[in-house]
Amino acid sequence: MEANGLPSRTSILTAAARAFGSREPDVSVRNPDWLADRLIGPAELALITDHPIGNAPDRDFQEAMRDPDVFGFVWLMLVRTRFIDELMVRAVRGGATQLVILGAGFDTRVHRFAELLQDTTVIEIDYGATQEYKKCRVAAALGDAPANVVYAPIDFTRESLGEVLRRAGFQSGRKSCYICEGVSMYVPEAGMKETLRAIAAESAPGSTLLLEYLNRGGLELLTKYPTDDPECHRLGRAVRVRRARRAGPGVLPRSGSGVG
Repeated sequence: MEANGLPSRTSILTAAARAFGSREPDVSVRNPDWLADRLIGPAELALITDHPIGNAPDRDFQEAMRDPDVFGFVWLMLVRTRFIDELMVRAVRGGATQLVILGAGFDTRVHRFAELLQDTTVIEIDYGATQEYKKCRVAAALGDAPANVVYAPIDFTRESLGEVLRRAGFQSGRKSCYICEGVSMYVPEAGMKETLRAIAAESAPGSTLLLEYLNRGGLELLTKYPTDDPECHRLGRAVRVRRARRAGPGVLPRSGSGVG
């Protein structure tokens, strides 16, 4: 959590990339998160001016996309957003009545899929400072949050996910869908393993986990643009190098689904 009450840097960066991608003139490759552009305004972009995506909205779209760092980040978010959207829709239509979004940041799915999720309990889990900031932005840009969303603050490195879920009203007997997007690469390995154990222990049969992780290309990008988040600093360069050595080549994330 940021000591100064600001949201995590990564939550702003990823939302800004989705927002800029939603301006793509070609609808076939446009990021579907059309609400991110409302949540990420000048005040938020001012927090990431050292990253090319922070200045992209002030430039011509095609000109900005000629910057490899902008292009790569926007396309990464396009693939990630579309893929997770599709699998989430499939899970809810398949009977999931609880949606748990880990490290939710500026996630807008509860708003973008309001009709689909109207009978689904949506629990957004993240660090308290990021959530408080997001709630203010949602109120200012989108109005009242849907009644079916629950904001549940957590410190992934110190608190039990099971306890946080129960505090938020989660019911282990209901089929659920978990989204773990942009989390695993920032949480220490022990904390991530504990999170996965809690998901397995709390999940009803047929539940789904959408988990993203980075390979070597993504880890190198994080090294190029290091985050200022204290929780990310705890991960340390040694952990990033160790994971990179284990990972294979490539630049795109992979996602898996299924909770045993």
